[in-house]
Amino acid sequence: MRLIKFVDVGKSFLPRISLSPTGLLSISDAARKKYSFDDYQYVVLYSAPDENYVVLELTNEVGEGAIQIRKRPTGAYLAAGSFVGKFEISVDVTTIYDLRPLQEKPEGMEDSILLYFELSKGTGRRSGDKDED
Repeated sequence: MRLIKFVDVGKSFLPRISLSPTGLLSISDAARKKYSFDDYQYVVLYSAPDENYVVLELTNEVGEGAIQIRKRPTGAYLAAGSFVGKFEISVDVTTIYDLRPLQEKPEGMEDSILLYFELSKGTGRRSGDKDED
């Protein structure tokens, strides 16, 4: 019998994204790997107010609205302060959301890599919690 020792105690393997009160979007390492963020340089953000979603389009094109993805040893992040200001998205504490692929893509975006998170389904990070890996 082959045994594999589990040594990643305390780490999360769920694809998540967090939003800070200043508009910093942090992508968990699990999301970075699952959705191949390393294959892309930019994200374009969209508001879907009727669904209360924030949608991320992964791209390598430096186009209108493209925000550079900053990679870290674990996870990644992007500065979205102007986006949250424009759409009046506010969180009191850094809030964590599940990040999922968007199934129903808008017309003309069928070939795009689109991910989303639902603003009404976030969980505030407790004081003293470390960033997700």
